[in-house]
Amino acid sequence: MPTSTTADRPRGVGDPPLRYGDYPELFWDLQPDAEIDLDHPLIVARVLREGNLRHVRELVPLEVLRKHLPDIFIPEHVRLFWTRVLELRETEPRRSAGA
Repeated sequence: MPTSTTADRPRGVGDPPLRYGDYPELFWDLQPDAEIDLDHPLIVARVLREGNLRHVRELVPLEVLRKHLPDIFIPEHVRLFWTRVLELRETEPRRSAGA
């Protein structure tokens, strides 16, 4: 499972791929050695429905959330919450790297 230092920064090119087995609490029924496929809307929906904020932060980049949120099958209250999160992220002032 990723460490807290990994979760504090965006995943980069040099980072090892995340696998379903890294998150058995979410993906108990999927092949543990397979890479997590965030291009699949069902995987994103599962993270949003069944995961906690740490899971979402570690697994679902904002651009993936923006891409899939309008089309994935999730309860309306979950969709409204994440839509509001995206709205707030887009309107918040950017912090400088030194702040």
